Formats: sequence, C-alpha cells, structure tokens
Amino acid sequence: MGEQKKKFKLFVYLFLSCSFFFEKILCFCIQICRLYKFVCIYIIKIITERNKK
Repeated sequence: MGEQKKKFKLFVYLFLSCSFFFEKILCFCIQICRLYKFVCIYIIKIITERNKK
C-alpha cells in the first residue's frame, strides 16, 4: 500500500510539473507508460481518435 502511495505522489508531482494542458497529458502518459504500457497505448488511441474527427 505504501509503495502505491509513493508512486501516486510521484505521478501527481510529475503531472503538475508539466506546463501546458496537452503537454501535461503527454508528459503524464509518458510517465505512466514506464509502468503501465497498455494505459499509454489506450490514451494515445483516444487522442488520435479525437484528432481524426
């Protein structure tokens, strides 16, 4: 449980340290990608689907 909290705090820190909103999503995605590749792929799919419309 303690390990999960540490990771969450790290994500929050990294998330807030990214400046612009899109950059924030991208930055957050890259950080998550290191631990959860499928989440990153899913986020990229959502972003690319929105851009196609």
